[in-house]
Amino acid sequence: MKHPKQSRNDLRTCPNCKKSFALSYARAFGCKGCSQSYLTCGYVKCPFCSHEF
Repeated sequence: MKHPKQSRNDLRTCPNCKKSFALSYARAFGCKGCSQSYLTCGYVKCPFCSHEF
């Protein structure tokens, strides 16, 4: 089964470490354990350096 391609709108770049990552990846791993991660949270947590922006 092929995975759908990531859209450019789904990619984020961390202002702290300058690495790019998929928003879905950050939500799955960077926000693990947070009850707000899939509901109403407007923040993104970098999976590389843990900077929240």
